[in-house]
Amino acid sequence: MNRSHRFTWAAFVLLSLALTLPLSAEITPSGDFDPTNPAWWENGGDINTIVSVGNTSTGSVVVNGGDILNSERVSIGRESGSTGIAEVSGENSVWNYRYEWYVGYYGNGLLDINNGAKVVSEGPSASCYIGMQAGASGEVHVKDTGSIWDIGTIFRGNLTIGSYGNGSLYIENGGSVINSSGYIGQYANSVGEVNVSGANSTWMNTDNLLIGNGGSGTLNIEDGGSVSNMEAFVGYGEGAIGTITVTGANSAWTNSEDLFVGYRGFGSLNIANGGEVNVSYDTYLGYYSSGGGNIQFNSGTLNTGGLLAGVSELQGVGVINTSGLVSDIDLVFDQNHGLNQQIVLNSEQGQNITINFDAYEAFGDSLGAFGAGYRESGSLRVADGQKLVSRGGYLGYHVGSSGVATVTGDESLWSSGDMYVGHDGSGSLCIGNGGLVVMSEANIGYNSGSIGSVTVSGENSTLEIDSNCYIGRSGFGSMRVENGGSVTDDRSTSLWYIGYLEGSSGSVTIVGNGSTWDTIGHPLYVGNKGNGSLTIVNGGYVFNGKRYVANNPSVTATVTVSGAGSFWDGGDLYVGRSGKGTLNIENGGGVESFYTCIGERSESTAKVTGDGSFWDCHTTMCIGYNDGSDATLSIENGGMVTSDDGQLAWYAGSKGTANIKGAGSKWINDDDLIVGNQGGGVVRVEDGGLLSNTDGTIGHYADSWGNITITGNESHWNNSGDLYVGVDGEGYLRIENKGAVTVGGDLSINSLSTLVFRLKDAGDSLLDVHGNAVLDGSLAVGFESGFTVNYNDVFALIDLTDPAATISGRFINYGEGDTVGTYGGYDLVLSYVGGDGNDVTLTAVPEPGMLSLLVLGAMAVRWRRKA
Repeated sequence: MNRSHRFTWAAFVLLSLALTLPLSAEITPSGDFDPTNPAWWENGGDINTIVSVGNTSTGSVVVNGGDILNSERVSIGRESGSTGIAEVSGENSVWNYRYEWYVGYYGNGLLDINNGAKVVSEGPSASCYIGMQAGASGEVHVKDTGSIWDIGTIFRGNLTIGSYGNGSLYIENGGSVINSSGYIGQYANSVGEVNVSGANSTWMNTDNLLIGNGGSGTLNIEDGGSVSNMEAFVGYGEGAIGTITVTGANSAWTNSEDLFVGYRGFGSLNIANGGEVNVSYDTYLGYYSSGGGNIQFNSGTLNTGGLLAGVSELQGVGVINTSGLVSDIDLVFDQNHGLNQQIVLNSEQGQNITINFDAYEAFGDSLGAFGAGYRESGSLRVADGQKLVSRGGYLGYHVGSSGVATVTGDESLWSSGDMYVGHDGSGSLCIGNGGLVVMSEANIGYNSGSIGSVTVSGENSTLEIDSNCYIGRSGFGSMRVENGGSVTDDRSTSLWYIGYLEGSSGSVTIVGNGSTWDTIGHPLYVGNKGNGSLTIVNGGYVFNGKRYVANNPSVTATVTVSGAGSFWDGGDLYVGRSGKGTLNIENGGGVESFYTCIGERSESTAKVTGDGSFWDCHTTMCIGYNDGSDATLSIENGGMVTSDDGQLAWYAGSKGTANIKGAGSKWINDDDLIVGNQGGGVVRVEDGGLLSNTDGTIGHYADSWGNITITGNESHWNNSGDLYVGVDGEGYLRIENKGAVTVGGDLSINSLSTLVFRLKDAGDSLLDVHGNAVLDGSLAVGFESGFTVNYNDVFALIDLTDPAATISGRFINYGEGDTVGTYGGYDLVLSYVGGDGNDVTLTAVPEPGMLSLLVLGAMAVRWRRKA
């Protein structure tokens, strides 16, 4: 509603009041009102009564002369086409209510509080609306010293000026309004206007203020008026428009937290003629990419903790006092440029704005944000031992922007709150030559499409993060620590992510002796919902708590630890929790962990390869855990894995594989090994590899299966305890090509399982058992390439090394004296009482045809001798 229409209607209203309402001290209703009993109004009302003034037509009420009216809910101009008029006038005149108050619900409403009168809410839900529904129009005047509209003395209620309709609020000549949050133009197509004018005229919002929440909002502060609130949003929603003008000496707008001029919509702030805007925290011009804002100065002043704005968004002539700046200029803090500086912006037409970096001393008690690259490009440099402190940090704020920050030199410091390296644009942070950066939360590559990079280089160069760290939060983030630099965590609880949200990607590289990343035992996610990689090379060191590689489905994540002295230390380790995880330990690199799972619910791999490469697991090493997992551990070329116990294919539907290949390649379990607990497990030991454990189990529970192959000269599986080839599941043990298996305790083979031998040479140690043997499965015997056999060669398949040990049971498919196979004219005859009398052996016996030839040959020899 513009001023000319407002004054026309107000004049009509006041004329009507003068003609119809008495001037004596009383509560006087007139026209259409509810309750309809005049005695209710004459007696001062009842706090439990709902009141309508102008219910369906025109009605009015006056409270004056010190009278008190009590109500529950109040609606002035309730139905469409109605007009409601209410005046509360004079010192000690009070209208108390408990719940909502509507000035123009569907119709037209006017509330006038003047000459020291009060309207006060004393209820638990006291929100008030001026212009509630579409088509409604409401107007409120609070004027004169002592006149107060107090929306909630016990529970503060919100005040909305233009909810779906049109609303206006005028606070004049010393009047005051107090409420919780304030909304001017709340919903789409609504229009709200507030004017605060005159010395001592005040509007106090104890919570936030939104000017143009979803519609159009205007706030004018003039001639010494004042407005206060916590956070303020000018143009909050997409498509919303907010406009604020602060003009005149002693006119002031005070924000005790942040100010957003253009949040998702568009905002405009005009400061003129000595007007002053105070912001304790930061002032943003266009917070989201969809938002835009500007500040027009005309001899006005902005005092703010920090300012985040493009140079072109600051127009006119004025002064900014601030302790922080994120813009498209080059800031330098070194021995030639102190922390207190003055910068003049004059690159735009008509622009002459002085920015004083002395605001922290001169105004407020809160630090502002610092950074570079808000709309375009900028840089920030801290050097020569300077110490810059800020509430937050931004490098590359909006799409298309680019910001670079460098902190260099001993004792040079940038201490910040939450840091955004690549907010929506591109950001880069470089820490070198002993520089130090301390921040709360770290966001490197914050929003989708952003790019953020951090480099920490050189001895004593340090990045210290006190809260969570996101390397690739929604965009792409990278961190590199080199040449003895360090990244540390200084908080009791925090989380670290490389590739945090879907669509993100993160990478971390720790390279060189003395280069460290220490999260003091806090969890690390490499590939949380985005893809991630961690590379530790050439002596780099990383320490974390629990570690998750590829934490969610559709995620790919890789960790590589390479080079002598390169080490990844920490707590539990999941390689492929739900996504596809890969761990490579190579060229002498090392990893230490507690409970370890490869492929908890996914296809994942881990490889330990090369002399000196090791993985030390202090508890369980599980390969393939849940249904759908397909996990592989490969140990090659002298790599070594140690663990308390090993578990392959823990639950039904899982699959786990372990390959141990090459001389010096070892998997040492201090306790038991289960291959196929409820799922399917495969182990292959070849070319001189070693597998060691206490008890060994192949195919544990019903429907499980396990398959172990020991092949190649010096390839060995050492069970210091018992060996179970099938308990309730199906086991398959294959010993070939001079491979060997040792059992320190008893051997048991169930009826579902198979023992396979591929013979090469007589006398080979195949399966040595130091305890007893229980045989109830199947036996299969084959021959390696180049196999030869001679008469009476004995092959000890199962050698019970203790003369007192016993064999019970028989193979399902062979009895005592059965021929297992024929090779080179010799039958291989099975015995369960061979060797020392308690071994399972095969003896080479000539076939019947071969036996006849041998007899004839022997007779011929004897005949020659007689001759």
